[in-house]
Amino acid sequence: MSMTTTGYAALAAGESWHYVGSGGSEPAFTGDWTGDLAFRIREAGIVDLVGDVSYPGGVTALGSEVFVLPSDYRPSASSFVYSVRVETSTDVVVGRLGITTGGSVVLATSPLTDDMQSAEFGGQFFLAPPAF
Repeated sequence: MSMTTTGYAALAAGESWHYVGSGGSEPAFTGDWTGDLAFRIREAGIVDLVGDVSYPGGVTALGSEVFVLPSDYRPSASSFVYSVRVETSTDVVVGRLGITTGGSVVLATSPLTDDMQSAEFGGQFFLAPPAF
């Protein structure tokens, strides 16, 4: 996969953060997801993804799409960003967001839980991750 000229221009200009759900040309949250979530491309095709998200309590959020990344920010192979904290109604567990080649950012916690209420994320993924 190669980055488009739009992506390279943004990288060279020192791209600002994109805020999910802020309107305009920024991506919207999917379904009932809310939060403060931002992303940007930085050097060498690395995408930063940071913030927190919430889903209404008592509703299964596991495996659901949080938002969709624009085409210039999608990895060439499925990737993950691990959470700092995922809070359920009864516990705090390790979690992760999966990022698909189609741009879907999906909640994929571990250990699996059906009552996820909020999660904080901070990490990076590569537009062209190594092939193992």
